[in-house]
Amino acid sequence: MFLMITRRIYSNSRRAQADILIRTQLSWDKEINAVYADKIYTGRKMTTYAISIDKYEISLGFPRHLKEYDKVVNEGNIKIANFIALPVCVQKITLNEYKENETEYSEEEAAAILNEKAERFIKHLKENEVQINDYHVNIERSGDKYIAHADIDATVPADFDVRKVETSDE
Repeated sequence: MFLMITRRIYSNSRRAQADILIRTQLSWDKEINAVYADKIYTGRKMTTYAISIDKYEISLGFPRHLKEYDKVVNEGNIKIANFIALPVCVQKITLNEYKENETEYSEEEAAAILNEKAERFIKHLKENEVQINDYHVNIERSGDKYIAHADIDATVPADFDVRKVETSDE
């Protein structure tokens, strides 16, 4: 561990202020499943409508004959003379049917996903006043998972808590 003290001297106030920075090694680990459920859309669609008033909703149709589907909702408020919005909302609901197909990530796809997650973590560190001196990400396959491990050489403020950054990665 390396300790670094930087000084800021303000000439008009004649007071010195010091920031305590610590050079340290951080590590980051993340894994993803090698197999995932890919959606293959069948082309079957169903459209239904709903009206909501305040927190109550009245459906004007029910989905039938679709087993698995994505729901796309377009909604708009009813207005009087284009500027007075009523608390009534009309929704157009489109259901797009799909079938799930188990697919396996290629090494390149898994590496791209895990590298993106690592970059997001590094970005969060920088947003939390951490200076990144160097880092390396290693990705390997272990059984049915791809695992990423990063060693990060960083300079952090003395009161820095890496756990706050780790939880914001998802």
